[in-house]
Amino acid sequence: MDDDASLASAWTSVKTFFAEIPAKMPCIPCLFKKAAIVGPKWTKAVNDVFPGQQSYNNCGLQSSREIIEQAKGKIANKTEQQFMEDAIASCGARQAANHPDESGASSAAARQCVMQQNGVPSTIQPATVANVDDALRNGKGVIMSSNSDVLWGTQGFPPGAGGGGGHAVVLTNGIYDSAGKMTGVHVNDTGTGTQYTLTNAQLKDCLDSGSGKLNVTDARIWPTG
Repeated sequence: MDDDASLASAWTSVKTFFAEIPAKMPCIPCLFKKAAIVGPKWTKAVNDVFPGQQSYNNCGLQSSREIIEQAKGKIANKTEQQFMEDAIASCGARQAANHPDESGASSAAARQCVMQQNGVPSTIQPATVANVDDALRNGKGVIMSSNSDVLWGTQGFPPGAGGGGGHAVVLTNGIYDSAGKMTGVHVNDTGTGTQYTLTNAQLKDCLDSGSGKLNVTDARIWPTG
């Protein structure tokens, strides 16, 4: 769960249910050269770090772990719960009364702390399509906050399926047309345990519904090709 856009019932509902383009663009040739190409290396990297469906209320922490493991390698000595409890102890992730099942909600600041402690520096940026576009073109790790119902509504789930709370996912790459313009994004979602795409319009709606913050790594983490 994303603690910046909170409704604490979101993960409980999920468990039950499941058992803006930049105003001034660079030249088109420059965009095309910088667009990260989705190919076998990228696909393998994205699939290798995707953990599937989360066990707790820890979407932001699982998203952070994906980025850390892509940047630094697998964290082989920590279970999902141990990773969450470390984040609760050191970075202010939430410990719920019903622990561990409903624990793990995190703010953008908590996710930044977790990544920093694992050797992946990042910034917190305004949640705009332009900022997503710039980060993904440069292969950076991006965590987006969205209202769960808005996000999952794009995938055909009925209203209320997500409980209306904040939810964090990893945006793993942009989708580009032949002119190099981003038209959508790829998503790793530990809430549903699925990978899917969003159009730019859907992305904007999701960004506008969330905390208004993106976590963006300082350096490239994703391969091209």
